[in-house]
Amino acid sequence: MALSSYNVLVRCSISTYDGVVKDKKVSAEIKRSKGSTEDSGNFYKKLMPFWISQINQIVGKARTAHYRMTAPWDKRGRDILPNKKFFEYEATMIPLQSQFFDLVKQFEKVYDQQVLDDAVRLNSMYDVGDYKSKRALKHARYRQQNCYD
Repeated sequence: MALSSYNVLVRCSISTYDGVVKDKKVSAEIKRSKGSTEDSGNFYKKLMPFWISQINQIVGKARTAHYRMTAPWDKRGRDILPNKKFFEYEATMIPLQSQFFDLVKQFEKVYDQQVLDDAVRLNSMYDVGDYKSKRALKHARYRQQNCYD
């Protein structure tokens, strides 16, 4: 009997906006104030940490569930899922996918205000150039594919 009679190949691919930006100006200020060399380190800002952490929690749950139910299969990113776990997999992943998209939509609605709120939170470290456009944010995606090869 063929391996495909007992298993299905699945791919879980999630990409998100991490909201982490290197601040060259602050990095230089710290190095200068501490008398450090250029290669001693850098400072990274976290933009909109509340929303990014909320989205990343869902992403983490989805990845953990995927890895718990599957095993690595090939170099193209597909993992093997036993047929007996297929319905459990779908029952877990579909709601997480919905939660992800719902949260991303909410984030997009408040994005402009969050950029302004970060101006207060970051104070003199704020730079509007650090923020992606709303259009660029739309590239955040969650994709789960069932491959029946």
